[in-house]
Amino acid sequence: MMKKTLATLVLCLPLATLAQDYTYSTNPATGNISVSGEATVYVVPDTIKVNFGIETRDMDLAASQAANRAILKRALESFRHLGVEDKDIKTDYLSVEPRYEWRNSENVFTGYFSRNGFVVTLKDKAQLERVVDAALAAGVNYVHGVEFETSELRKYRDQARQEAITAAREKAEALTAALGSRLGPPTRINANDGNRWWFYCDADWGRSGGRNLAMTQNSIQSVTASGAGVPGDIQLGKIAVRASVDVSFSLVTVPEDGR
Repeated sequence: MMKKTLATLVLCLPLATLAQDYTYSTNPATGNISVSGEATVYVVPDTIKVNFGIETRDMDLAASQAANRAILKRALESFRHLGVEDKDIKTDYLSVEPRYEWRNSENVFTGYFSRNGFVVTLKDKAQLERVVDAALAAGVNYVHGVEFETSELRKYRDQARQEAITAAREKAEALTAALGSRLGPPTRINANDGNRWWFYCDADWGRSGGRNLAMTQNSIQSVTASGAGVPGDIQLGKIAVRASVDVSFSLVTVPEDGR
C-alpha cells in the first residue's frame, strides 16, 4: 500500500470534571443582586461521524458523474464488508460544476467537476481507521472531518446547567452575607447553552460554521487522498458540554439582631 501522510488539527480539551465561573452586580435602588454562573461537564464520546468527499472531473458531464458514482459504489461495498449498515451512511452534499480557466485573454473550459459528500456514523472507535482506509482505497478524495459526539447531550447539558445554577446561587449568598444582606427569591433567570458543536474546514465544498449546540468536541480535519488513513492510536479525549446562567435575586436586609 502506498505510504501516505496525514494532516490533522486536534482540539485538545482539559479533562477536569467541572469548571465554574461567575460575575455579579448589585443594584441598591431596586434591592437586587445579579450573578452569572458557568459550568462545564466533560464527557467521553460514544458516536463518531466521518465526513467523506468524492470529486471527479471529465470533459463530458455524464462521464464525470458516472466516475463519481462508481467510486461511491466501491466505497459503500467496502463499508458493508466492515459491518457498517446502510442506515448509518447519509448523503451530505451534491454538486456539479462546469469549470473554466482564464488563459490567453479568454475563458477555457477545463471540465465538469462532480462532487458527492456523505457522512458515515460509527459507534465503535476500532472501525474508524478501517473505514477511512477503505474509503481512500475505493477512490474517495477527501476526509473533510471526523466528529466525536455524545448521544446523551440533553442529559449532560441539563447537568451542566444545574451546576451553573448552583454556582451562581452560592456566589450570590456569599456576596450578600458579606454585605450584611440576605438572599431573597430569584426575580430573573436566563440560561445560555450556545456553544459550537462542530466545524468544517473545507469552505470550498459549500460548508461553513457549526451547529448551535452546547457542546465542543475533538475533531480531526482535512485528510486528502494524497494523505494517509487515520492513525491507529486515536485518543478521543472528552467532549466539553457547557452551560451558563444569569440570575437576579431580590435582597432582604438582615436586622441588627441577625434574626
